[in-house]
Amino acid sequence: MNCHECETKFEKPSVVDNTAYFVCVECGYCHEVVDYKELSKEDKVQLFEKQYKVKLPKEFIEFTLDASDFVIASPSDISKNLQRYIDEPFLELENFFKIDPDEDSTIFETDYLIGEWNLPNKIILISGDGHYWYALDYRKKGNTEPTVIFIESETSEYVVLAQTFKEFITKLIPYNQIEKAWNRTMSCRGISSLRSEIPDLGRYHKKLFELFVSAWNNSLNQSLSQSSLN
Repeated sequence: MNCHECETKFEKPSVVDNTAYFVCVECGYCHEVVDYKELSKEDKVQLFEKQYKVKLPKEFIEFTLDASDFVIASPSDISKNLQRYIDEPFLELENFFKIDPDEDSTIFETDYLIGEWNLPNKIILISGDGHYWYALDYRKKGNTEPTVIFIESETSEYVVLAQTFKEFITKLIPYNQIEKAWNRTMSCRGISSLRSEIPDLGRYHKKLFELFVSAWNNSLNQSLSQSSLN
């Protein structure tokens, strides 16, 4: 769990009368958790699955990549309505929710958030900010094999990003790698440099490179047009 003020990771709490006190060593902020129980990762998973009556994908439970922000190529069949939430030819993910009832951003808040934003039942929210979400969708395949979807709150329109979470994580690329490649390309190193900047390009898929080419060409054409007007 991280400090609410400065995002520093809390150390082990002091527990008094079943209340845990997490004190930040950096800023001194104290976070209290009443009826605190120190649960193992397995305990947290079992608690969640019992409460929500679903089976979490093994890959989601084990998902521990270092980077916290990712991008994934936008589906080719994404609607104009969903396109409103996308600035580039990629969808951005900022932090996955934790499997921990004591965390702020946690999948345990799914029921509350579904009610707050009038979202459909039988989905588990794994990332999002209120206007749009990434979720495990159990509505069609039952309680054991969810698809991964991108869904917006206003109309609950959604698009499937992957048929399984295992497939989904193979499509993710850390945002800092994308940003680095884009910045170097836009500083006139050329589109061909992207092949060396993005690791495992072939393993991901060719569409990623094609999207970069398209975005780069559009930016170049806009710059040339502005220059001619000036």
